[in-house]
Amino acid sequence: MILKTLAISVASFVAALHFANSQIFDVGLCISPTATCTALSECRLIAELMDRQCLAAGRLRDMTCGYSNVTSQPLVCCPSKDTALTQPGSVPNYTNPGGDDDGNDPSTGGVNTGSSETDGGSTGSPGSGGLPIFNVCGLPQLIVGVPSRVPLQAGPTRLGAQPWVVRLGHRNIYTGGTEFYGAGVIITERHVLTSARNLNLKGNNFRLTTVRVGEYDTTANPDCSQAFCAIPARDIAISKTAVHPNYDESSSFNHDIMVIYLQFAINFTINAQPVCVLTRTSAYLVGRRALVVGFGRLAGSPRVQSVQQALEVPIVPSSTCQNFYSSAATPLDNRLCAGGEQGRDMCQGFSGAPLLVRAGGVGAYFLAGIRSFGSDQCGAAGAVNVYTQVSRYTAFIRSHLD
Repeated sequence: MILKTLAISVASFVAALHFANSQIFDVGLCISPTATCTALSECRLIAELMDRQCLAAGRLRDMTCGYSNVTSQPLVCCPSKDTALTQPGSVPNYTNPGGDDDGNDPSTGGVNTGSSETDGGSTGSPGSGGLPIFNVCGLPQLIVGVPSRVPLQAGPTRLGAQPWVVRLGHRNIYTGGTEFYGAGVIITERHVLTSARNLNLKGNNFRLTTVRVGEYDTTANPDCSQAFCAIPARDIAISKTAVHPNYDESSSFNHDIMVIYLQFAINFTINAQPVCVLTRTSAYLVGRRALVVGFGRLAGSPRVQSVQQALEVPIVPSSTCQNFYSSAATPLDNRLCAGGEQGRDMCQGFSGAPLLVRAGGVGAYFLAGIRSFGSDQCGAAGAVNVYTQVSRYTAFIRSHLD
């Protein structure tokens, strides 16, 4: 029965992949140390799961680590027998060397295991939850070659390294054409988090209508590395948006956060995954370095880059932003302030881009902030960026995960 089910599922899986210019995959592409990239037919644990649960091709795509053009078989991240596919993740160790400024337990990295948080002035009541948990969020599904580290300068990420970042499509109401500008981050299969400014970012002639999921290189579809081709990027229509009720569009851009509802669910693959959401206040993050990821123009570059970019930035005291921007950066308790290093900045096109911290420096990625605005002196010494502090809006986010 197992072999019969496996044969049927393999056929369905191969038909559904649609990889272009596929290469032979090397083993060792799985990020989990307990999993091995191997032929689907040789992974007994997945075969048994398929037999018991009628595992669909869509679920198999989530496990893929490659495709062989020699055997015509998909390759999957096959877990060891001691690692159940549904095993709960452990709480990440997020050490706080400078002390716990806000009373939170630093060993959890600000991960909230159940208590609700402040909501930046929102009057809405929190929903039942729905945010992803550690073992199913914030982890790239594969690493090709030498494990990537946070870039010390602005530069391209690797295909599949930051699969939660999406691009936002704005439709011209006169021409019908769509321009992609600004970023967001996947938090569930039906929800994307971004800045409220992105709703009307392109002006009155444009409407935010689309989210592009799974894109790495804007000039190629599908995106391919030397080792593999990812599943093609997908444009998903926006069904509605939820802007924070206290968003101040006129001056300070306070409460600059928005939940996007997608018309169709995201099929989670190697290039489309949810990020973890930091749900506790993040005062202890000051002094740490974080990662900003998106598509746009970098400091020193005359044009927007075609490939997803990342930059490591320092998280600095909020008073730094207040001093630099004056009244525009107040109040401070809902914001994070980051950057300010000369020649290292993300400028045009990064509205709504995620500010990410990593559990223990090597674990899952957590969303700490959403880029709200920066300086027209991009790349100048002291030119810091202002981010909405996501942990202040847990109740607002959860109330819109219906």
